[in-house]
Amino acid sequence: MKIIPVILIVFLLGVIFSAGCLTNPSESSLDTGKQLDASGKYNESLSIYDSIVEKDPGNTLAWTRRGLALQSLGRNPEAIESFDRALALDPNLALVWGYKGNSLHASGKYQEAIEAYDAALAIDPTLGVAWGFKAMAYARTGEYQEALDSYDKALEVEPDLAIAAEDKGDLLLQLGRYDEAMASYQKALAINPEQVSAAKKEGDLYKAFGQYSDALEAYQYALNITPDNTVLLSSEGVVLNSMGRFEDAVQVYQRLTDLNPGDAQAWAYEGYALNSLGRYSDGLNASEKALGVDPANSVAWNNKGFALNSLGRYDEAVEAYNASLALDPNNSVAWTNMGYAQASLGHDQDALRSYDKALALDPNISVAWAYKANSQVNVGQSSDALDAAGKALELDPGNFMALMAKGNALNSMGRYSEAVTAYDSAIKLNPGYITLWISKGLALHNAGKYQDAITAYKKALDLDPSNSVAWSYEVSAYHSLGRGEETTRLYDNVLKEDPKNIPALMNTAYAFDRLGDYSDAIRLYQKVLDIQPDNTVAMLDLAYERMNQGGYLPAIQLYDQVLAIEPDNTEAYMYKGIALYRNDDFEKALDSYDALIAINPDISMAWANRGYALIKLGNINEAISSFDRALELDPHNSDAQYGKIQAIQVNWPNYQG
Repeated sequence: MKIIPVILIVFLLGVIFSAGCLTNPSESSLDTGKQLDASGKYNESLSIYDSIVEKDPGNTLAWTRRGLALQSLGRNPEAIESFDRALALDPNLALVWGYKGNSLHASGKYQEAIEAYDAALAIDPTLGVAWGFKAMAYARTGEYQEALDSYDKALEVEPDLAIAAEDKGDLLLQLGRYDEAMASYQKALAINPEQVSAAKKEGDLYKAFGQYSDALEAYQYALNITPDNTVLLSSEGVVLNSMGRFEDAVQVYQRLTDLNPGDAQAWAYEGYALNSLGRYSDGLNASEKALGVDPANSVAWNNKGFALNSLGRYDEAVEAYNASLALDPNNSVAWTNMGYAQASLGHDQDALRSYDKALALDPNISVAWAYKANSQVNVGQSSDALDAAGKALELDPGNFMALMAKGNALNSMGRYSEAVTAYDSAIKLNPGYITLWISKGLALHNAGKYQDAITAYKKALDLDPSNSVAWSYEVSAYHSLGRGEETTRLYDNVLKEDPKNIPALMNTAYAFDRLGDYSDAIRLYQKVLDIQPDNTVAMLDLAYERMNQGGYLPAIQLYDQVLAIEPDNTEAYMYKGIALYRNDDFEKALDSYDALIAINPDISMAWANRGYALIKLGNINEAISSFDRALELDPHNSDAQYGKIQAIQVNWPNYQG
């Protein structure tokens, strides 16, 4: 395959010919034609030149200018004819041979173009542009060494011809001779320090090799010459993003969108920079502006999905990733992010399929292996998860998510000491990640090291005092030490200073619940709701306490209140179904489980509980199918195992197996 460099055809309209080389009539019509050429009005100038040569067919300048006008209009066969008329009158016009060569080149007649340039150079071997154009023609024919030699000759006879050095760099770049290409671009800049195109190519080459600081310097050098050059600004933004200088990148993209509000790609990459700064709402806004300009921008859809993921709006994130992948199904990053959103919704089986697609496209995505490992732990594939985490760490030993996944797998396999070691390695990399401290505490807890577990849980609570998971585990550890009563007093000083401190009230209520003091727990949860009437966590906890006391109807009312605020709250549907079942309202219990499964079909207990409701309704075969689905999702679900046996016993001897 022949390498084709970018061709900049320079017609040298301002040069024409030196005195004495061509006829130089004084007719005002020639001057008018020249002015029209300078304004780009070639059709009008062509009419003037046609009129002149009709009256004066021996006017070489008119034939030449006529050829240049035709050339500018893309009418190269006619231009060649016009140049031939001029050359028939005077075959020693070197520039006209060059012009003819350009039209032949543009017509794809490269060998004839070379012959025309040779004719020009036979007359004037110091004509640098002819050597340069000859080099381009050689490149088109695949004669690369001849092309490089011609560029060298152009620079020898005309050392100030910066464009020849730049074009030589383009050819060297396409030949894979990168160091020489860089030297050529730098030579072009040494000849002409304002050769912006050469500076950009220098930056592009640095960027391609990951030398971002050098690339940035090249782009900023060029921007000092042309500060509103949007192509350069875009390149600067990409490099700043690659360097992790997201604040600076945002400023560049804001300048770009000020210059051109319709630049969808600038909005999309601004969204990426904003997301990287943790400014997810702003990142979402920038992504949506990109999509407002270009609804088919897959980068913007992916960035929108990432922002929605980070804002906890996982359903919407999945929709955004679906849109991105519809446009670019081979985007491994989008598949990885899709998996993360699906896993966050509890759809681990779907997430695993997405991670597998990402890794089929690019097996070297460390984070995809790490996320896959976490989902494998969630579906009970701990040994496979350990392997996936190992692959993630082979690719990136500093991937804290992979270390956490490794810890999770080891923890689930009962290898608690190794799990703690993995969590400690991850914590060194990211000590502010709350889940790591909770996971470490759980491994210590499982190993019977309750005091150490409490220390880990307290670290998590120092980072997020309202983290109910960390608190519930800490209370459990105190109970394991026989010190459960202490947990009801741990927040006494906090509540003295601030009786409306929601995390302290919630945590103390949970402590009372663990002690079996449901009345005090209910009192505190109700106090939270008096302060924050829409606190759905408090509603769920209060409903659970009501249910523990046999108050199924009050619990159902609370679950309905939660669902009025959060229609997709799976916990509310689950426990509402349980309350309805215990209240002997099996039809409505089944409705609640079906609603839950419609939101998330991968919750094993939802299918198991559905099976029990179906038994009560006499739908035994359907109940067995429901228990089977529960066991597909979690083979160790003992409730599903027992429920299936119960259903078979009811249906015996009609059970088909």
